Amino acid sequence: MHIAIDARMYGTAQRGIGRYLMKLIEALEQISPSPQPSPTEGEGEIRYTIFLRRANFDEYQPKNPRFHKALWNAQWYGIREQLSTYYLLRTTASLIHFPHWNVPFFFNRPFVVTIHDLELFSSNRTRESSTRGRITYWLKFQAFKLIFSHAVLAARAIIVPSNFVKEQLLDKYPQVRKKVQVIYEAATLVNSSQTTVHSKSNQTVNREPMTDDFVLYIGAAYPHKNLARLLEAWKIVRAQLPEYKLVLVGREDWFWKKLKSTSYVLHTTSSIVFYGSATDSELAALYKNAALLVQPSLEEGFSLPPLEALAFGTPVAVSDIPVHREILGDAAAYFDPLNPDYMAKTILNALRNPVKSPLPRAYSWQNNARQTLHLYEQASLV
Repeated sequence: MHIAIDARMYGTAQRGIGRYLMKLIEALEQISPSPQPSPTEGEGEIRYTIFLRRANFDEYQPKNPRFHKALWNAQWYGIREQLSTYYLLRTTASLIHFPHWNVPFFFNRPFVVTIHDLELFSSNRTRESSTRGRITYWLKFQAFKLIFSHAVLAARAIIVPSNFVKEQLLDKYPQVRKKVQVIYEAATLVNSSQTTVHSKSNQTVNREPMTDDFVLYIGAAYPHKNLARLLEAWKIVRAQLPEYKLVLVGREDWFWKKLKSTSYVLHTTSSIVFYGSATDSELAALYKNAALLVQPSLEEGFSLPPLEALAFGTPVAVSDIPVHREILGDAAAYFDPLNPDYMAKTILNALRNPVKSPLPRAYSWQNNARQTLHLYEQASLV
């Protein structure tokens, strides 16, 4: 069996999907035995082709001889990607795994797709979720819906990271129930030795050692991440615990710039640190040294940062949404994400009385890879 994986988003620069690809491929390499020397390829042996862009081609280096790299230099969400069907049909792969819904519309060979969330259809998504003009946004949104539907309806199997996403998907596409499988993800960072933490405010590019107590947020600044209400809540927290800082970690983009421009942020730079992007070693140190991680999202598909914070022994306070209850159970403190006052109250209480409860289940990339491989085998036989 020959499996191809679309890893054009591979790498930390592409946030969640990039890290998902890194850990999945790493775990698949670990569970795949090295090929046995023989005159012909053994019956049932699996080999992999990892598609990458030129920009990240050198970032992935195979560690298992069953894995090989190939160039697919098409930017996601673009015309070139959608016109890549002929290129993909030339591959000898018996099955292709797309880690996102951006499957070329006319591609009709066997494939598996991972649907990480349904944020595309969320009521929290508006034109403010895009940097495009109104007409361009509308046209792009209609095209995305068509491509998403093709990915879901044409896939041999669909991977989702939580039961919450599964139910969301089945509400829109009840006919795909038999081919949807929940495969939980896991933390992408491990608790390692102590690393110096540095801060970077929105007024300087120089990183200085961070010695203050701080509350941590890691992620994007998209509207559904609900950071505007977090800043409102922080006014209350700061009034009662002025020694704490709020450290916001995320790659600089238009949404972060818009958040920075709010009048409250401009007048409280001493208590709010815009860290910008962070390396894995910096993230590990931030997780380890934070007093609390806060995740105020209105909607998530899995929500990785709280899981990673808990792996580092850091307590978490999160929005009371279904996926957080499913993934975190009693291991988190919960708040109403629409109520800044209650959010602040929960943060204050979590800082003073951290929640220390076990997760409802074990999460590991080894389990994820084994379940994904089993799904590949099933899908290739359909």
